[in-house]
Amino acid sequence: LMSDRMEQYQVTMNNITSAMSNANLSYPSGDAVSGNLELSVSTMTENDTLEDLLAKMRKRMDKQKVQKLARAIHDSEKIGVYSYTGCFAEIFLQSDIFVSGKICDVFQQERDMIEHTKVLTPKDLVILLVPKCVYGTQADKAIEDIHKHGGKVCVITDSQHFNGLKKAEMSFVFDGVMHSIDMLVLQTFLCVLVMEYRRMFLDEV
Repeated sequence: LMSDRMEQYQVTMNNITSAMSNANLSYPSGDAVSGNLELSVSTMTENDTLEDLLAKMRKRMDKQKVQKLARAIHDSEKIGVYSYTGCFAEIFLQSDIFVSGKICDVFQQERDMIEHTKVLTPKDLVILLVPKCVYGTQADKAIEDIHKHGGKVCVITDSQHFNGLKKAEMSFVFDGVMHSIDMLVLQTFLCVLVMEYRRMFLDEV
């Protein structure tokens, strides 16, 4: 972990351990159809310890879906990361994308996100990290603006009720406990994505 970021966001190791051990993980388990209604089914699991959370994330995470996102990143011309979750795993991802010869910009301010959508093309991808505590933001508008210019969106959130999920081409949902440290669960997933991207596109370079 980056000590300067932890100090900036007033996060301690005890906060992290507590949040990770209390987090709930939700993952897709299929679809259900009743008449004209089609539902997306998720399964949720509770965790008693940090070790439980990490073990269950590894066991339950859809590896093919993570690989699909890594491939989408690699196939895109430019990648934008719009993050409401602090910023440390995003920098690792940005660095690896740079190494693979692509452009990656990370934004934490909404005004910068909205401005960035104006230069997107159909060859571009935006990864949007949205915890439930920022529902009052322009995250929905950002998705609309991304699509307006033909870009694609992957949403990573800790709430299955985020409206933007319906508009995204790809999404990953980890149900949280309405705690500011839920953001670190999303960051943990982003670290998994970084490792998979490195394995698929950088390790053999």
